[in-house]
Amino acid sequence: MEIKNISDAVTDFDKDEVYSFKLDTFNPDGSFNKQANLLFLAESGLYSLIMRSRKPVAKPFQRWVTKEVLPTILDILPIAKARGFCFIEKSLKK
Repeated sequence: MEIKNISDAVTDFDKDEVYSFKLDTFNPDGSFNKQANLLFLAESGLYSLIMRSRKPVAKPFQRWVTKEVLPTILDILPIAKARGFCFIEKSLKK
């Protein structure tokens, strides 16, 4: 998706969606160079990143989720449909 600054892209993600690790890096001679900060996304974080994206490359995935995956889940699980409607109804009342 050609994200230039991943730290900014995931700044408001939940803690269980992004994991940060510090990694020491070294020069070829073995001397300490600097500490790099590595970010890893959990699966839910990856989905969040793609679903929030406005880039054209994310559009096919977004459409697949909203046009096929979610409707299929609601067709297969009537209770999910009922709960989904309850959630929407409660949200609209607020």
